[in-house]
Amino acid sequence: MIVKSGHSAVANIWIASVCYPMAPAFAVDFRTGLGAQSRPYRQVLVAESGSDVSDFLSPSPPDQASRVIEAKPGVTGVALRQLLFDHIADLDGDDIVVMADCDDRLRPGALEAFEAGLRTADVTAADMAIMDGDGLCTGAHFFAGADIPDDVFDPAALTDKNWFGMSNTAMRAVVFADGAPQIPETIQAVDWWLYHQILAQGFQAQRLDCVVTDYRSTPRSTLGYGPARSLETLARRVNIVTQHQRAVAGTASGAIEGLVARMADDPVGLEADLRKLPETGVWYEDVFRLAGGA
Repeated sequence: MIVKSGHSAVANIWIASVCYPMAPAFAVDFRTGLGAQSRPYRQVLVAESGSDVSDFLSPSPPDQASRVIEAKPGVTGVALRQLLFDHIADLDGDDIVVMADCDDRLRPGALEAFEAGLRTADVTAADMAIMDGDGLCTGAHFFAGADIPDDVFDPAALTDKNWFGMSNTAMRAVVFADGAPQIPETIQAVDWWLYHQILAQGFQAQRLDCVVTDYRSTPRSTLGYGPARSLETLARRVNIVTQHQRAVAGTASGAIEGLVARMADDPVGLEADLRKLPETGVWYEDVFRLAGGA
């Protein structure tokens, strides 16, 4: 049932997004990214019922097949993501789905880059330029200095880090051929969990060596870019890792449990170690470096 790599035909390209309540502040940047695309595409956008999403729809004449999916007011972020995944599961298997969060900005040529990569893979992830809250690029890049394989066949590659996000990743809709996976309500890192599930089904992922999006990183970001520099930020990230490990393995690892204990027993020493962490690294590498392993 699983069709792995070797794709050629493309029925459609969909830009898939979730519009969170705070997203309107970044609508201009999001639409700039949409307007920069030359490859024809369709949109699927999930938002709470009653939300004004007009600022997040393509500035080009709208494709009649583009869709806005309304959710009940007050639903969780996980529930919004689930609605999006359920919709993707109904698309043609050869369709390409480009994930694009509403607070980030696609780069020109992003759709063509994803389309090329998905001829030989089921999932692709590309680099991101880091921008601040005002939409200005800082000069930093997400993949800089990170050890990321060109091809991924095994979910074990995501044991102690993640580089597949909701703004730098695209996939063939065939990855949901058996239906969208049901997201556990207990997790925050939906992206990390999702791509682990996809790889566990035998699909192939690939790294693209190009920048496809400008990724917004601010002090208010749930995760953001760069290592934790405070115990508060570290605690938030350790909690995300613990949730993830319990969802995919049933329990947190001994290394992470040890880091949790150290946070309580040796906060001064741990804070000193935070200052020594390198600036480079993808999501959660800082946590596992401090934990001494996965």
